[in-house]
Order: sequence, then structure tokens, then C-alpha cells
Amino acid sequence: MPEPIEVSQPLPLRLLLDEAVRKARQHFRAMYLAVALPLALVWGLFPLVQHRWFRGLAGADANPGEMWPGLAALMVASFGFIALQALGAGALFVGAIDALAGREIQMSRAWRTILRPEVLGTLLVKGLLLALGFACCALPGVYLYLQWCFAVPVMADEGRFGFSALGRSGELTAYNPQGGFGTDPKLKAFVVVFVGGLLGYMVNMAMTLPLIVVQQVMMFRALAGGRRPDPAALMEETIWLQVPTQILAVLAQTAVEVYVVFGLALLFFDIRRRKEGQDLEAAIGALAARDAPA
Repeated sequence: MPEPIEVSQPLPLRLLLDEAVRKARQHFRAMYLAVALPLALVWGLFPLVQHRWFRGLAGADANPGEMWPGLAALMVASFGFIALQALGAGALFVGAIDALAGREIQMSRAWRTILRPEVLGTLLVKGLLLALGFACCALPGVYLYLQWCFAVPVMADEGRFGFSALGRSGELTAYNPQGGFGTDPKLKAFVVVFVGGLLGYMVNMAMTLPLIVVQQVMMFRALAGGRRPDPAALMEETIWLQVPTQILAVLAQTAVEVYVVFGLALLFFDIRRRKEGQDLEAAIGALAARDAPA
């Protein structure tokens, strides 16, 4: 039987990862479908958008200038799909915060929360600053991502928005009174996200492997027949497999995301509990010292 954790001590990393799995399994049914189904249906359209662009690209050989509007439309659609996936992850985060706070999980409320204008504005500012950080050799982007990883729970549970939410997240991720490398909240957040990313990559590869094999076989057949592989034709011939592959990949990725948000939510509550507890003790001590007789 594991030894009890002292209230003032940070949650050990191993226990954090194990508890994230337990909480994800406990609340999976209440959270998963409300986010996974919309994302899967929308992302299932992405191969069709790509297919349409490839067909337009093949028809624009005579006039290369016609390629740029289609490319711009494809980029806009790609950013839209990515933004929707980020909002879905935010809705899962709100659901995890409600579950750990002892509130009833209502994913409709979680979606409404993440779609509030002040929340969208905060996420937009955060995304732009992260993009700028990743453009500067990636490391500043990683640091900012870890520093602001609690922006969504701060908005959902504390009602702070904009730079106030980002500042509060940075304050919590910097809280490390023990001063050790293993107790650094940024390190723990990085491990949770890294483990989730690794799981997501493995699941995504398992889902897309059949599509890759089919495309490679078709390409080698074309080469063996003395024909030059045509990306547009290859896309058109495998569209029947791309749509279900994309849907299954998003469904699996969303399942992994449930684990990630519970890991970060547990870390958020653990840091805030210890920080606010010590702040309260310090305030009580200051009052006692002020009211003590000379």
C-alpha cells in the first residue's frame, strides 16, 4: 500500500500519471462522445477538401497562377480544422476541471464555455504568441506552452481571461518551493504532454498504416508499368479509404486527449491547493503577529 502524500508535498509524477489514467477511465463516457463525434465528422471532410484541391491543381497546369487561390483556400481550411480540434481539447479540459472540482460534467456547458468571446480571444492571443515562439527556433514556443498550459482551467475555474489568465497560469507553473528539478511543474506538464503525444503518434500510425500501404502498393504498380505516379490520381483512387482512416484517427486521438487533460487538470489543482494553502498560512501568521500583545 503506497504511503500517504503530505498535503504540503507535490504530487509525485508517477502517481500523477496513474491518477490521470484512473480519472480518464472514470469519466470517459461522460466526456468523450460530445467532443469526438463532432471532430470526427468535420475532420472526415478534410480528405475531400484535399481531393478537391488536387483536382484543381491538375486542371491549373496550363495557368500556374490559378493554383494560388486553391492553395490559399486549402490553408484556410487546414487552420480551421486545427482550430476546431484545439477548441475540442479545450472543451475536454473544462469537463475535466468540472469532474475534479466535484461538479456534474455537462459537455454542453463545456462547449459554451470554450466558445465564449473572452475565452476565444484569450486562446487567440495565446495561439499567436505560441506561433511566434515556435518560429524562433521552437524552444521559446515550448517554454511558453508549458508556462501557459493552465490558461483554460484558470478561465473555467477562476473566471480570469486575457493576459490575466496567462499571467495566473505562469504564476502557478512557476510555483516550486522545493526548488528541485523533479518537482518543477513545467517538467511534470511536459511529461504529461509528451506521454500523450507519444501515445497519440503511435495510435495515429496504427490507424493510417493501411492507407500508407495501399498508396505505396499503387505507386509501385504504376512505376512497374512504366507510368509516372500522379498524386491527384492516387488521391482520387484512395479517397474511399482516406475518409474512414481520418475519422478513426481523430476518434483515437480524442481518446488520448482525455488522458492528457486529466493529467494537466490534476497538476493544476495540486499546485493551486499547495500554493493557496501556504499563502493562507502566511496570511494567518501575519495577522497573529500583528495582533499579538507587545
